[in-house]
Amino acid sequence: MDSLTGFLQRRINATVFIAGTLVGIWFVSLHNFLPWNVDWLTLGNDGSAFHISWEFYRKAPMLQWPITATPTYIEGANTVLASANGIVGIPAKLIGLVFRGQFQFYGLWVAATFGLQALFSFRLLGLFIDNTSTKLTACTLFVLAPTFVFRIGEMSHFEVASHWLILGALYLYFSNTKFVRNWSLLLLLSILISVYITAMLVLIFFAALAKERFVNKALPTLRRLSVAAVVPLLWLFAGFVFMGYLNYGGSATGTGFFRLNVLAYFNPGFSWTGSFSRIFELVVPTDHRQLFVEDMEMFQYLGIGALVMLVGLAVYLVQQRKAAWWKSNSWLIGALVIMLLLAFSHRIGIAGREVAYWWPEVLKDTRQVFRAATRFGWPLYYALMLGAVVATSRVLPKKWASVAIGAICLFNVIDVLPGVQETHYHITDKYGSIRAQSTEKWETILANKSHVKVFPNFDLQVGNTVPDAENFEKNWYLLARLALDHNMSTNFGYVSRPITEHIAREDALIQAGLSVGELDPEVVYIIGNKQTWQQFAEVAGANAKAEEIDGFYVITSS
Repeated sequence: MDSLTGFLQRRINATVFIAGTLVGIWFVSLHNFLPWNVDWLTLGNDGSAFHISWEFYRKAPMLQWPITATPTYIEGANTVLASANGIVGIPAKLIGLVFRGQFQFYGLWVAATFGLQALFSFRLLGLFIDNTSTKLTACTLFVLAPTFVFRIGEMSHFEVASHWLILGALYLYFSNTKFVRNWSLLLLLSILISVYITAMLVLIFFAALAKERFVNKALPTLRRLSVAAVVPLLWLFAGFVFMGYLNYGGSATGTGFFRLNVLAYFNPGFSWTGSFSRIFELVVPTDHRQLFVEDMEMFQYLGIGALVMLVGLAVYLVQQRKAAWWKSNSWLIGALVIMLLLAFSHRIGIAGREVAYWWPEVLKDTRQVFRAATRFGWPLYYALMLGAVVATSRVLPKKWASVAIGAICLFNVIDVLPGVQETHYHITDKYGSIRAQSTEKWETILANKSHVKVFPNFDLQVGNTVPDAENFEKNWYLLARLALDHNMSTNFGYVSRPITEHIAREDALIQAGLSVGELDPEVVYIIGNKQTWQQFAEVAGANAKAEEIDGFYVITSS
């Protein structure tokens, strides 16, 4: 057993964090890591959507409520910071008061996310394993966890990839130290970063609360139980209000339907470019891979190393079938099972088939609030990874455990590396930034105007866009970028919740005005249908200037 002083342990923790951060810098690339390089966030993907939302937020008043409001982005829809990352988004706005040029913080955030993933996994493993080398090698399972790197590289979901928060919640569950303070801090921190992960942490929090009450007997009185339950939740609610989520109101329900496949933990993500497992590519015939086809949102492959060590977990659980272990961890197991069922939904998919069973409507509606509820499989994902390592270290002979785990983790790195490299290339590829072609025409038409409005409008969350708005849906980032660069507001854009009522209201107002030739002199109207554009221009007559620019039909007051 390693005997470490507190000072030495802190140095090791710092080294682990730095090592993880360096992996993150490699993953995002040094070019994208540097704050003044923003081109990689101008490609029109989800990362671009988050960044442009922050750019509009950066130009919003300093004194406003909610503090995260973006009043000129999708004007009138009561939108808040789309990235939902107040931890860095708000301080970055303050930095922008000093540094006026373009900059971004996502490269720094991704690198820090890798560092925190390494640190929290190391600390979590340290609750059960004394050998430092075993903990260090096992950290690679978490830092190169396929669902973690895929979420960052392939999907550009930088905040939702803060999986270290889940590791932190598991750490608090097992450590039982300074319950109220630590859970208050973690829940507040999580709501300032990601609502999705916060929902997962709340369930783990209640499991930890039940464990403190019924297993550890640390909350014997109703008063102490109430304090332990209410104080962290009050901090969570304060963060919820601070981030402006009360603005969502009736638009809180998400759209679309996503569910986790039963094979998700075993699916390496086969595609024409490869997968996250060389072994699976060798053993699974090409004509059988369609059984693993699933939406990107469902991807949660554990990695070959964790899958191998699940054998050790199975052996250990059999050995502990009559031990107090089950009673001590029953509350966490219950929370993980509940979240897994939420991820599966009432329509469980497996190998291209579906098994439906009854759910009450209220549960379906509650699940739909989170839309991409497949993510509720993440806590079990990391619990299995943790359990696999810890159990393997205990069922193997002590003198061989460290070597065996090290060899398995090395094998895992080699096996998942092609998938990791593919997602690395995806985030670092030098695609062309989305820019306007006729820049001089746009400069002339946008000069001295305050608003860019499209008709008909569109909702990127709902989909099913009307044909006349399809060009806007495809090129919304370009138009939003033009508005941002000219200090103008928009009536369109990306937001994480449906804006159906806003769209109907905006379309009705524009229709009512342009159909009788009434043009707001501060507005640049962009019409989706050429014939409608011509009709509006004809009705307005000499009061309107109609021009086609880069395939967009534009009307302004002459």
